Amino acid sequence: MGKIPELVVLALSLGLSSCSSPLLRTDLASFISAGLSSNANLAGIAFTRAALAGSFAGATPSYGLTGIGGPTFSFSATAVSGSQHLSYTWNGAAQTWASVSGVTFASSSLAWVAGINTLKIVVATPDRQTSKIYTFTNIATAIAGNLSGTYVLIENIDLSGMNWTPIGSTSSPFTGSLDGNGHTITINIPSAPASYQGLFGVIASSGLVNNLNVVINLTNDAGEYSGGIAGQNGGTIQNCSVSGTVSSTGRWVGGITGNNAGSISDCHSTATVTGSSYVGGIAGFNTSGTCAITRCYATGTVHGTGIDVGGILGYCAGGTFSYCYATGAVSGQSSIGGLVAEVASGSISNCYARGAVSGTGVQIGGLVGLANTGCTITNCYASGAVTGVSSLGGLVGYNNSVINASYYDQQTTGRSDTGKGTPYTTAQMKAQANFSAWDFGFVWAIDGTGTINSGYPYLQCFGAGTIIP
Repeated sequence: MGKIPELVVLALSLGLSSCSSPLLRTDLASFISAGLSSNANLAGIAFTRAALAGSFAGATPSYGLTGIGGPTFSFSATAVSGSQHLSYTWNGAAQTWASVSGVTFASSSLAWVAGINTLKIVVATPDRQTSKIYTFTNIATAIAGNLSGTYVLIENIDLSGMNWTPIGSTSSPFTGSLDGNGHTITINIPSAPASYQGLFGVIASSGLVNNLNVVINLTNDAGEYSGGIAGQNGGTIQNCSVSGTVSSTGRWVGGITGNNAGSISDCHSTATVTGSSYVGGIAGFNTSGTCAITRCYATGTVHGTGIDVGGILGYCAGGTFSYCYATGAVSGQSSIGGLVAEVASGSISNCYARGAVSGTGVQIGGLVGLANTGCTITNCYASGAVTGVSSLGGLVGYNNSVINASYYDQQTTGRSDTGKGTPYTTAQMKAQANFSAWDFGFVWAIDGTGTINSGYPYLQCFGAGTIIP
């Protein structure tokens, strides 16, 4: 018999705030055929929501989980016809299942081990010819057991009380997909024991993470490659956000990912990000020409003790970088940029940086610290104060790139440089007429009242939600 494709739905354990062990719901076969919002029916029994509810009301199933030492589990359902209810509670005592409309409910594999936590429910007709399996288990255990699975989040999950082990590694990366469905995962990694830290350790080229919010407290004093979503991304991360703290004493550190070898789009980070070298508000490192960061922004403070620290990206070995902005303060040693620290090869277009940029060494720029010959910068600007030792620039610190129609505020940056972008006064920076080569029909806009983005040009894809520094 062939293997049944599996869609896994992650759900928050509801109950007291101190009881934060997450549950994951696997509904085999029927969930694939019925879809997210359809009923799962068996011999007259209907589970009227694909997602389990937090409280019992009418025909809606519910569950709750409290206490790692002595948990209490409750489950309830109702028949499609009539008002009979099945109820089940577990608190270390024997369980009794009821029969409703001729359907027998039986449980198996009932176990509680901190960090594993599994309950399997088998629903079967009396003749045992038809059955359905529901499994509740720990999110990390479940995904780690099937790194190629398809997962959908149906509730917020608080993992802050767990010793989190990132999903996927260099030898066994995550190759499946996780749809956060707009929900939030909270994790806490106060003392990471190794490299490749984050919600995921490593995401492979086929991996996808989207529509997910992550609240993270990550401190990595033992390794490198640290990020809110993933230590290393080789796949696709889209429509995700990270808040909290991503901190490491090592290299390759980013709000979204430490090392990006794939694509990141429509993401943002408000996290405070710190590391040594290759540190960025979104990504620490872009590895090649196939990498892309699109429609992303970062507003948190970014700091590195070494080189290549940027508001969005630390080091760009190649790839495209477009429709992004950064507003947080950026600081480090050398090659420090308000948006990107160093570009070896690649293009930056329709981007801006507004945070203060400072370094204790050289190559400090409002937008880019060091732009090499393989770089092009088009339709960009910077307005943050720039301070350092030498090779400073309002737009680019040290420039060998091609710069097209890009500007910097010479009053706010404190710079007036030649051959590294066009200097404007603050008033000129807020006048649309001075950006004749830019697309103000679909890409850019200026709010004449000064309410949005303090009157500086802003990207229409972010609209009135543009973060004001």
